[in-house]
Amino acid sequence: MKELFIKPKVSDEFLLLQGQFITTWAHLEFALWEILLTTKSPYLETPAEMHDAYLPSAVTAELHKQLDRAIATNQLGDASDVQSILDDMKTQKLSRDMAVHGAWRQVSADTVRCEYHKNFGTKAEPDWSSYSIPIDREEIEAALTSADELLRRAATALRRRLPMEGG
Repeated sequence: MKELFIKPKVSDEFLLLQGQFITTWAHLEFALWEILLTTKSPYLETPAEMHDAYLPSAVTAELHKQLDRAIATNQLGDASDVQSILDDMKTQKLSRDMAVHGAWRQVSADTVRCEYHKNFGTKAEPDWSSYSIPIDREEIEAALTSADELLRRAATALRRRLPMEGG
């Protein structure tokens, strides 16, 4: 394979950490989607039922919306664990979005810079702002550790909701 165009912009070490972070978040969102599926019929017969079941796996905002609805209507029973995960995810969403959508470049051995655009308004009244944020290795490792903890909590919440085999 020829050298990637991105190679001079960021270190292999950063790309590894970023890949671990993004993959951890993907598994976190997937675990929450599986928790949501426990509230749905195992027999998805119509295209509308299929769409309703699979849309949250592709659209994070829809996943949160449907989980909020499932919690509000008590479809998950005691959902304090899931609510706590969702609350913590909201405080870390910017890190996730920057990792996935930001353009990164190395500025020193331990610091990268993220160029990122975000709408702080609504679709009807947009308020776009640009970020150019330096992030050091310690912040990256803290974000990865936090994402890992969220995934562990989500895995525990999912196991609690799955039927036990053989019993």
